[in-house]
Amino acid sequence: MRRDGGAGAFRIPAALFAFLVMLIGLAAAASNPPGTRDLDRVLKDLETYSQTIWDSAKVPGMAYAVVQGSEIVYARGFGKRSQDASAGPVDEHTLFEIGSCTKAFNAAVLGTVVDEGKVAWMDKVQSHLPDFKMFDPWVTKDFLVADLMAQRSGMPEYSTDVMSMIGFGKEDIMRATRLVEPVTSFRSSFAYQNNLHLWAAELVEKKTGLAWEEAVKQRLLDPLGMSESTFDFAAYDANPNHCLGHVPQSDGSLWTIPPDWPYRGWLSVYAPAGGLCSNLSDMTRWVALHLGNGSYDGTVILKPETLQAIWAPRIYMGAGSEGVVSYATGWAFQSSPQTPYYWHNGETVGMHSIVAIYPQCNLGLVVLTNASENKIPECMAQRLRELLFDSEQHQCPKPGMADLSASRGGACEAAAAQEKAAAIPLGKLAGTYVNPAFGKAVVKKEGSGLTLSLGPAKRLGTLSALGSNQFSFQWPEWPGKTSKVVFTTDASGNVTKLTFPEFFEVRGGDFKRQNP
Repeated sequence: MRRDGGAGAFRIPAALFAFLVMLIGLAAAASNPPGTRDLDRVLKDLETYSQTIWDSAKVPGMAYAVVQGSEIVYARGFGKRSQDASAGPVDEHTLFEIGSCTKAFNAAVLGTVVDEGKVAWMDKVQSHLPDFKMFDPWVTKDFLVADLMAQRSGMPEYSTDVMSMIGFGKEDIMRATRLVEPVTSFRSSFAYQNNLHLWAAELVEKKTGLAWEEAVKQRLLDPLGMSESTFDFAAYDANPNHCLGHVPQSDGSLWTIPPDWPYRGWLSVYAPAGGLCSNLSDMTRWVALHLGNGSYDGTVILKPETLQAIWAPRIYMGAGSEGVVSYATGWAFQSSPQTPYYWHNGETVGMHSIVAIYPQCNLGLVVLTNASENKIPECMAQRLRELLFDSEQHQCPKPGMADLSASRGGACEAAAAQEKAAAIPLGKLAGTYVNPAFGKAVVKKEGSGLTLSLGPAKRLGTLSALGSNQFSFQWPEWPGKTSKVVFTTDASGNVTKLTFPEFFEVRGGDFKRQNP
């Protein structure tokens, strides 16, 4: 066949030629999909952006990686493992708390049980866990396995989370779900929860015969080669290459969380919702599993249909210029104008992270930081998408979902911080008060002031007067963390209860006074 187009050359009809050109274009797009062209340039621009945003934030250390398929195309650490001058540098093997990014592991390990046919997403929870109860009997009866991690329970957000901070265990928290009065109809709106992940983990334990952490290790971490990841804080602390967490203070400084911080155990109680510690080296394998549609290094860990069920949107979260966001199962789904992507962030007291998956681009991102309340992870996930598609740079989003209700409420309002003497004599406020979920609050008169001991752990803090019968509770060994406490009397002037408005999800936060 001649190639010069001269006499006797084979001529392709115009319509057929146009069709062939279209096929060639589709094939080229398939081999080089949108968003992966000129990846080197994208990575360079993302590094410049990351350096700028990290420099502007008061975050001692950061690490991020980009994965293409099963290959790490970028991985780097920035800064130090703590703000201490002698702290070592962050690298790909530096351990961080990944917080609620753990929820995707909970979804995946339950997915392996689904793959075995031992449970189905549409099964009623009570058919497997008879002790499961919500506030409304009809919700209890209709609650599906698919609802456990879909954030559409009807409960107020972060319900009962603080129980872990005051000494309660996971069994106590699970029982308390039946005490939480709903604020919306079941499956009608998004409200972020950690407590229902404990029930999902209970289901995994019942069907595998393993402790949840061991099930995750055997079914996910070991097959992926995530040998440096751990749920054990003793192992975390023993690893010399680990971060300390940092919390911003009102004066602009950072407080470094000490290793022996008494509240640290909340991560172990809530391990299925936020307790994994990991690093770039391991988390890039986790990303590769999702880019591999449930397979890693030739091994099927999750069936493709199970992964798609995990990623399926379950409840509307919100919308903006970047598209509609829905919550799936341990993931959020973002329907951006150019390409949909999946993400989940994690916020512990002291660290903040994100994992984002861009399936159509065959790319994934992991960002880990060792300070809470920063926007770096969310900003980088958004900026990567913008760089991939040469789209307009939008305002950086606020940090998304957190792990812990203890950040809810925060310090008492400054407008109410008027140091006035309480209308009731302080001695009459002393006593024992009880809430069915949060346990005992014991108030004592100490010298000229009051102290309050809270929960089984007896968190002992001072009460400072704000106004008539209103006080600020200073959480011990937690700089900047306060909660409002209000005392109420009956018509005879007898003190009948104290109220933590921050704990409103159970009995309005009321602690009823026991008989003297």
